[in-house]
Amino acid sequence: MILGIGMWMFKKDINKEDPEYIVQFIKENAENKNVSLSIHLNDEKWVNVNANTVLPLASTVKIIVAIEYAQQAAVGQINPEQEVKLADLDRFYVPKTDGGAHEAWITQVKKDKEIDRVPISEVVNGMIAYSSNANTDYLITMLGLQNINHVPESLGITNHEPMHPIVSSLFIPDQLMKEKKLTKQDTLKALKNMDKGEYRDRAIAIHNK
Repeated sequence: MILGIGMWMFKKDINKEDPEYIVQFIKENAENKNVSLSIHLNDEKWVNVNANTVLPLASTVKIIVAIEYAQQAAVGQINPEQEVKLADLDRFYVPKTDGGAHEAWITQVKKDKEIDRVPISEVVNGMIAYSSNANTDYLITMLGLQNINHVPESLGITNHEPMHPIVSSLFIPDQLMKEKKLTKQDTLKALKNMDKGEYRDRAIAIHNK
């Protein structure tokens, strides 16, 4: 399982004819620990490159949300056909912060028809297939962050940090500037020095608000 290879690099190079670029990328970045790769086949360990190094996973964390969705749907805790208003998703959308992912998904679901709601299963599709951050934070609310944070442990992943809402974290710098009357430069410094627990707590508080 690839735990972390820069998603932008992957998207940029995915159409290359020679797949060796992935191997080369790993070789070039293994020593500086900017990449992590672990491959197992039939309980046999084939590859182990910085497998225990904790790295930012970016949109890969959405897979964890999708797993919790699948588990709740499987036991009937939620109904995949339950409809969600698009306006409810808009509450979690900040324009120009996701590379056009959410807008691309909206365009796809509407196509030539005018709709104002979609089933939850389509919200999940928008999160995974289009990487919509708005859909992710909506699902975090619906599924429960505490439930989602139990998923890694249930899969035997013991060194995964707790998740936090994605979109709300964008507002932490502004919150700091107003709260402590900081300049942009001082805000950047404060963010770099901020404890991860405080960062998560702030993101969750903003999300709930």
